Amino acid sequence: MAPKSIKSFRNWLLRLRKVKMSSSPHKSARCDDKICDELVNPTAEMVKDECAVANRFEELFNSPHFSDIRLNICGDVYYAHKFLLVTASEVFNAMLNEERWRESRQPEIELNETDECIPVFGQFLKYIYCGKVELTTDTTLPILLLADKYSLSSLRKSCVDYMLRHIVESPDTNRTLTWYQYAKMTNQDELAANCLKFITSNFDLILRTADWLDVSDSEVEEFLKNSELLVSSEAALWKEVEKWLVVSESRLEKTEDNLAKIIPLLRFSMMTPRQLLDIESSNLCRNNPDIFSPPLNAAYRYHSLSSDVLTDIGKEPYRNYTDDSYSICCKIGLQKYREVTKINSKIDAMFDVPIVYAAPSRSVVKKFTFRVEFFSKGYFSAYSLYGRYLGRQTDMTMMNIDCTVTPDLALKVEFTIVFYGKKKDLEYVVYTYHGAHTFSRDSCGAVVENVIPLKLLTQKDSVYLIDGNLVGSIFIKVQKVIQTSQNFNN
Repeated sequence: MAPKSIKSFRNWLLRLRKVKMSSSPHKSARCDDKICDELVNPTAEMVKDECAVANRFEELFNSPHFSDIRLNICGDVYYAHKFLLVTASEVFNAMLNEERWRESRQPEIELNETDECIPVFGQFLKYIYCGKVELTTDTTLPILLLADKYSLSSLRKSCVDYMLRHIVESPDTNRTLTWYQYAKMTNQDELAANCLKFITSNFDLILRTADWLDVSDSEVEEFLKNSELLVSSEAALWKEVEKWLVVSESRLEKTEDNLAKIIPLLRFSMMTPRQLLDIESSNLCRNNPDIFSPPLNAAYRYHSLSSDVLTDIGKEPYRNYTDDSYSICCKIGLQKYREVTKINSKIDAMFDVPIVYAAPSRSVVKKFTFRVEFFSKGYFSAYSLYGRYLGRQTDMTMMNIDCTVTPDLALKVEFTIVFYGKKKDLEYVVYTYHGAHTFSRDSCGAVVENVIPLKLLTQKDSVYLIDGNLVGSIFIKVQKVIQTSQNFNN
């Protein structure tokens, strides 16, 4: 029968407990009134004093008091306590708690750590004692490597989360390139994707970091293959690649091998004849003529505008060049974005993109005009019907890109839309949209919906605005001219 009151329930629980205790081999265990009161008292609550516990453990860090093991890290000795090490780390548990490991029987063990991990081992060890550690862009990766080695999953997660928050940093403290290499090697997909996104959209900034000169040759090849790199010009990109090639003696010894892999990835036709001549006069080119001559000669032939050469070679693909000489970038923006009403939030821009293509008997140079309409607070339209104004609107950003082409041509175009943000004093590309469209007589406009989610722009303290202003650019890159008839116009 079920108990009908708290008192009867308490007595019933006591009898049940006594029955269990009588059959238990542990005769010393007791069930008194206090224990039962805790079980049934509705006012009971658990009081936790985690900070006090952490502080007490922190006092034991590197203290000889009750220390039963010493850790020797390249001459730096730390007093430690086995019970903390084995409960925090599976690796330490195996090392210190299993007899098959000789370290389990020694009062001092020597741990071999990499040069970058030695200076931060004390911080790593302190985390085991008190669960806190100070991270910087310089120390996070070494601490993360230790967390990986000794299997501290919570510390590993904290380090990766820190990296995700600090991908955007000024060139003097930015470690995104190094973090990207680590993320690829350890299958940290989210970290790798976010690092690559920032690197691609802010490559001019990345080229000014110290990590650029230390990046591996495979990463340099990967980046140079990328047509979405946002850089000022191909010539500026080459200058930074040249610095990377000659920065160290070990790399100089492999100059010929590196040049053979890298030179074909540079887009020499995107440089001016003057810039090509500067490269031709450099020591690297003079010492390696067999590697430089073919792409330089092809670029010179391209600039000669010979129709047969253009037909055979064609123009190399554009990157996202910001230099005005390329005429592929148009700035868009809106001052005091939040204060502007929706009906006044449309941004209009128009710019000419020069295009060179080969006709059967000559080369043709044309300028095609692209008109851009960006509805930065959502699309709207108004029209009159029987004397009444009607309208249509949406709550998503939208961009129209129009280009009128002649009936005999079609333009295969890739476009990139970027928006800039600001962190402290650093302005950087915070959002990127890629698209493509073939402009022809039958399809002279591209409509891009939800270019950037509206909530990103309207949220409080939005990082997608610079001092409250919307700042962006659009890159129009004509990849191919398709000739639909033999009627060519100048």
